[in-house]
Amino acid sequence: MKPETREEYIKLAIHFEKTVHEKLGVERAAPTDYMKELILRAEHTTPAYWRRLRNALKVHCAEQGFSKYEKKYAELKNPLTAAGVKTEGMKKRTKLKHVSESDFNKLHEKADPVVKAYLDVVSLTGCRPAEVLNIVLGDGTALIESVKKDEKNSRGLDREVRFKNDADFEKLTRALGVIRDESKDKDNDKFLGAIQVRFDRLTKRVFPKKKGLCLYTLRHQFGSNLKASGLDRKEMAYIMGHRVTKSLNEYGSKKWGKSSVAVEAAQSYDGIKENHNTITNENRNEIMKERSHTKTTSFDYSR
Repeated sequence: MKPETREEYIKLAIHFEKTVHEKLGVERAAPTDYMKELILRAEHTTPAYWRRLRNALKVHCAEQGFSKYEKKYAELKNPLTAAGVKTEGMKKRTKLKHVSESDFNKLHEKADPVVKAYLDVVSLTGCRPAEVLNIVLGDGTALIESVKKDEKNSRGLDREVRFKNDADFEKLTRALGVIRDESKDKDNDKFLGAIQVRFDRLTKRVFPKKKGLCLYTLRHQFGSNLKASGLDRKEMAYIMGHRVTKSLNEYGSKKWGKSSVAVEAAQSYDGIKENHNTITNENRNEIMKERSHTKTTSFDYSR
């Protein structure tokens, strides 16, 4: 685990524990009190945030030498998702999975310099918005550190991409410079949250009737562009920061994409596992029509 991730987890755990103290009217609570409150929170948070909170408490227990409760948190499951229950707190914001070039240009034109820089970085590299601040530039390359990595290295992948032309690389360099100047001495999570708020305000101003347009939409659009580019599926997975090709199914569609992207893999992607289904969003209708035709012509119903 990265030191900064550990630090963020500990801060989150301490804040959570303070809310439990206030709720119980005590200065310090027992570990079981924190666990009970975490279980109660399952009904009011998304599963993703609940997991983040559980991991934070697990790390904090480890820091304090409470190995018994560290293990208990590691084994603790969200009681609602484990039972297949859906609640209001679990509803995710609907995200658009593609944005047209003309709509992108309208947003870019009206955006403030920092939001404009985020638009450039995500659209050029396909990185997750939370990965922008940790990009390391090389000689025409960008090393993107995954925010999805876990301790077992079972998900999330660091990747290095090479830019196909100098103009796009220079655009990325300028954009990262703007973002780093603005984010200096600021908490990364809070800074990204502020950028997302500014982006939301921008989209409401430019497209008051359009719902679900967010920074992550640009990553989905990048995925569409990759699919339209004709690249090898393992290379596409590598560029997107996935360990398996099946994960690409969640991103975009060839019909929404442009036939080119600004980057290519700068390192070997032989380690990517190929596990995708041959039936995709792009070919599903054709395959089903063919199967339907085969079924109806394989039998002679006149007999």
